[in-house]
Formats: sequence, structure tokens, C-alpha cells
Amino acid sequence: SGGECMLHAKYLEALFKEVKKMGLTCLIDSNGSIDFSRHLSLMELCDGVMLDVKAYDPEFHLALCDHSNDRVLQNLHYLLKTNKLQEVRTVILPKYPKENLDTVTHVAQIIQDRCDYKLLRYRPFGVREDALEKMGHDIASEEECEFLKKKAIESGAIHTIIV
Repeated sequence: SGGECMLHAKYLEALFKEVKKMGLTCLIDSNGSIDFSRHLSLMELCDGVMLDVKAYDPEFHLALCDHSNDRVLQNLHYLLKTNKLQEVRTVILPKYPKENLDTVTHVAQIIQDRCDYKLLRYRPFGVREDALEKMGHDIASEEECEFLKKKAIESGAIHTIIV
């Protein structure tokens, strides 16, 4: 639906209760900016979380997103500890090979084989004009993504795929 669904945690909880009655799975798709540990009843209902980790380096994350990644990394560890982490996703940005490698290797070392790791090839389609200035107009190359996938697997994230 777009946006951060955890901004509507009470609604999600009510929705998930109804969905569970139908015997269906409930996953949360999040950028990690809201503290999951403050929503215990929702965490009990959900089957897992798909978490975006845009950058590991705090300064690079701040430059990309205009806010700290402290909460994202706290959530990453919390979701691993509670066995709720379904997948982690990192967008591979063609203009930032050093930062991509830093993020991928650190995230892979943290998650190991405990969840899926998706490396998303950056594509500029539908990206806001102000973000295009930071990210560029190029699509992340297959070669760089394959290299990063190899590094992720070497770092322990054996369930790494490129999307």
C-alpha cells in the first residue's frame, strides 16, 4: 500500500486478528523506523517481518534517509531474537559500491542463515525527483549484484537472492 504500515499498528493488530481467523499468514513490510518491541501483541499475531536495511553506516543512512538507522538496527536484532525476521532487503545503489559492500557484509554477518536476504537492484522508475539526485538514473548492474551476493553468502547469509 506504500508508506510505513507500523504507523498504524493498532489497525494492523485488528486486521491481523481477522486474517488469522481465516487461517492466513500475516507479514509486516517495514522500513524499521518504528520500535517493534513496543507492540508485543502485534508481534505475537504476525508471522514475520520483511525489514528494509537501507544502509549500515550511520552517516550514509542519514544522508540517504534524513534520519538515523539506530532504530532499524535495533529492530533487526530484536526481530532475530524473537524469531520474527522473515527477510531483510537492501537496495543496491549503483553510485555507492563501497557503501553497498559495507551494508551487505554487515547485514549478512548479523543475520547469518536465520532469514532470507534480498538484494534489490536499484531501478530509477517511480523514484521522486529529489531522491533521483542522490541515487541517480542508472540501474544497478547484474555484475555488482552478483559480487555482493557472493560476499553476503561468504559472510554467512546463505539464503541471499537478487531481485
